[in-house]
Amino acid sequence: MVPWLLVVVCVVLALGPRARFASAEVNPAPLTPGTVAVVRADGDCLRLRDAPGLAGMRLTCLGEGTRVDVLDGAVEADGYRWQRIAFAGLAGWAADVYLVAADRDIPPVITPAPTPTTGSGPVSFFMPAPAGTVWRIVAGYNTATHSLADGGDPYAIDIVRDDGLTEGTAVLAPVDATVAWRDNACAVLRDGAGMRILICHFFPAAGLTIGQALTSGEPIGTVAPAGAAGNNGLPHLHLAVNEGATAARAILPLVGAYALEGRALPPITNANAYAGTIFVSTNGASGGTPIVAAPAPPPPAPAVPTLSASLPSAGFGTVLFSGGTSDELVTAAACAVERLAFWVFDGGGPVTYLPAAGVPLVNARWHALFESGIPAGTILIGRCSAS
Repeated sequence: MVPWLLVVVCVVLALGPRARFASAEVNPAPLTPGTVAVVRADGDCLRLRDAPGLAGMRLTCLGEGTRVDVLDGAVEADGYRWQRIAFAGLAGWAADVYLVAADRDIPPVITPAPTPTTGSGPVSFFMPAPAGTVWRIVAGYNTATHSLADGGDPYAIDIVRDDGLTEGTAVLAPVDATVAWRDNACAVLRDGAGMRILICHFFPAAGLTIGQALTSGEPIGTVAPAGAAGNNGLPHLHLAVNEGATAARAILPLVGAYALEGRALPPITNANAYAGTIFVSTNGASGGTPIVAAPAPPPPAPAVPTLSASLPSAGFGTVLFSGGTSDELVTAAACAVERLAFWVFDGGGPVTYLPAAGVPLVNARWHALFESGIPAGTILIGRCSAS
């Protein structure tokens, strides 16, 4: 072996795994608890883990420039010194080689120009909606429902149409992916890089099945109307990306390969960050034929008023009316008007209704009682005379 090469190898082995793994300046001493540190991860994000060491479960990934609170605790493991820190109420461990004390002279972050993603990961991350539609973030990062405190994803966003009705808009796959899970209001799509894209508050298509392969731009359902699919009264889509089976594990900001429509939303601690940001979808535009939004379903036809039973031709029958006007009651009875009679008790005795009566005074009490219509479930006594 060449002597100088042997010397280099010996030096590396003597320094241990840190010299092989770390690419940034090693902190000479642990950070001081109670101070603030800044993430310097060579343009990448710094993984926050639940335990010191590479085997610790990844809780989230802190973007370049994120400010964190330094907590008490520093442990050597796997060639790194792991510092206990806190971010947005979440405490965990991170390699301190990628942390710089905030009171130091910190060089500015230089973000390299993005390069096309190749391999199994997504090349682009599209808006999950038809090309040409315009969308606005109404709830961004770090809101009451997008937070670690309530077990949610601080990097999730809620989006609504800015150019028309959100309700009924077609929901499209934002990347080439496989359906990992679905229910009646949400779907999780797993892309080629293993990331899970969560989309909620829509009606998944009946034919959408777990394990189904999708291409970006392929319809997967429609946005639910107000008060449906768990949307709390506002038609919108919830969008998030994570590395685990749930949004609480290894949550990721919309950056890098997951920059929405090419626009990165780096992690920051501002409340409701990026709210109001506008996006124009290009999903499906490359196919030449834009996918149009599905029309909103027509309102259901009004229910036809009914009686719970047919009226007898002899004697009297007790029936329930489903509600409506007096004219609708007559129609529901399916009896000639001149043979029809109804009575109801209002606490002061029976009130008569003879639809064929030519004198208004005969039915005056009835019409006064049901001036606004006959309530559903009203108990009536009726008869459809034979002659």
